[in-house]
Amino acid sequence: MKINFLNFGACTFILAMVSVLVGVFWDRDKQTAMCSRTRPCYNLFVVQWKPEVCYDNAAPSCLDPATPNITIHGIWQNFYGGGWALNCPSDVTLQIVDIAHIEHVLRMVWPTLEENKFKTDFQFWEHEWTKHGTCWQNVVNVTQYFETALSWYDTDDIGRILNDARIVPSNEKMYLLEEVSRALETGLGCRVVPRCWTNTSRIQEFMICRDWLGENRIDCPDTDTTECDERVVLSEQVYHDPVETVSETCVVSTNIH
Repeated sequence: MKINFLNFGACTFILAMVSVLVGVFWDRDKQTAMCSRTRPCYNLFVVQWKPEVCYDNAAPSCLDPATPNITIHGIWQNFYGGGWALNCPSDVTLQIVDIAHIEHVLRMVWPTLEENKFKTDFQFWEHEWTKHGTCWQNVVNVTQYFETALSWYDTDDIGRILNDARIVPSNEKMYLLEEVSRALETGLGCRVVPRCWTNTSRIQEFMICRDWLGENRIDCPDTDTTECDERVVLSEQVYHDPVETVSETCVVSTNIH
C-alpha cells in the first residue's frame, strides 16, 4: 500500500494544532478568548461567605471578628452560553498607588481568606486583577475595577437581605436552597446563585450578575450553576479568646467552625 506522506504530514499538523487549541481553551489558568461583540460577556460579581470559606483556616482576616461575613472575591467576565474570559493581554499591572485611597476599605471587605494561596491582601488583589480585571470592559483603569467592586458591594447587600428573610447564620439549622434563592431574588430583583463549591451542603459564595457595562443587574444564566444540595447550611463562625501556645514554633488555631 502506498502512503501519501504529504497528506499524512498535513493531518498530523492539523491534529497537533487542534491539541494545542483544546489545551488553551480548557486550561482554566491560561488565556481564553476575549469578550467581544461577536462573543459578548456579562459581569459576575462574586462575594464569599466568610464563616464557611474560613473553616479550618487561620488567615488573619478569618480570625478577626471585625471582618464582615460577606467579603468580595472579585468581578469575573463570563460568556453567555458558558465559559469565561481569563488573563487577557494587558500592559496594565496593579500598583499599590492605584488603590492607596481605598486600601483601608479593601482590607476590610476584600481580604484574602485563604492564607495557603495568598500571603497578603495585595497578592489576592493582584491575582484578581491579572486573571479577571484584565478582561474587564474598562481595562485601562485598574482603579475603577476596584472602586466598582466596592460600589456593588454596598448596593448588593446580601447579608441584610438574608437577615430580613430570617435566614440567619447557624451551624445546626438547614434551609431549603429554594428558600435562600427566592429571598435573594426578591431582594435584588434577579436570579442570584448561591454556590457550594467544596461542601455541597454549605454555602460558600454568592454570584450576582450584571450586564457588560455593569449598569443593571440581570438574571444569572443557567450556565452559572449552584452545585448546592436541596438543603443547605449558612455557617456561623464562633470566636474564642486566643489560646496561649506552649511553643514558639507552634500556632494554635482559634477558629472553630
